[in-house]
Amino acid sequence: MLKAIWSCVNGSEGSGSGSHFAGTTSTHEGYYPPPESKADMMADDIFNAVQSAKQVGDQLRGQVEKIAPASYWTDRLAQLVLARLEEGVRKVVLEGVQIGGALKEAFDKAVVAAVGFARDHPAYCTLIALGILAVLFPYMLELLGFAELGPVEGSFAASWQSRYLGYVPKNSLFSYFQRLGMIWKHSVGLESLVVYGSAGTMSKL
Repeated sequence: MLKAIWSCVNGSEGSGSGSHFAGTTSTHEGYYPPPESKADMMADDIFNAVQSAKQVGDQLRGQVEKIAPASYWTDRLAQLVLARLEEGVRKVVLEGVQIGGALKEAFDKAVVAAVGFARDHPAYCTLIALGILAVLFPYMLELLGFAELGPVEGSFAASWQSRYLGYVPKNSLFSYFQRLGMIWKHSVGLESLVVYGSAGTMSKL
């Protein structure tokens, strides 16, 4: 069944996931974004690692660190991972595909925390995918521009929340991440992100 998720993701050209990308990411001192083709492969490997992991924890995070060292992490790579998770969530929510292990644990937590959000809204699958990130890799949310005091200007988070403001107002989204145990490493987003045009890059993890 898990392979069904991957087949959906791998053949998802033209799906809604491509609309996530806020722009290209520039380099920042100490950060060396991989070439586009390598970023895609890394995102694939990270998604596979999540599917294969039996439980949430340091072992999974360690696997991901081997796939993508900290110096490679940018908002672009985080968006690629998010897109794959969203396609997987879409298969589960809309088609009833069965999942297990760490992915199911994170998915179930995200669904419970999303109480009050309409399941039939177009943004629901993305919301659950963001919740999965909050459970598994909270630093990826910061890379995407989700900060404790609101989305960082010019980031993916700002673009996405502006698009779905009626569905995910600032306070409700913050509460959602809090229910998932999200703890921000920086209290102000602009201190943790350096914004380049339409995309943000973490200055440090």
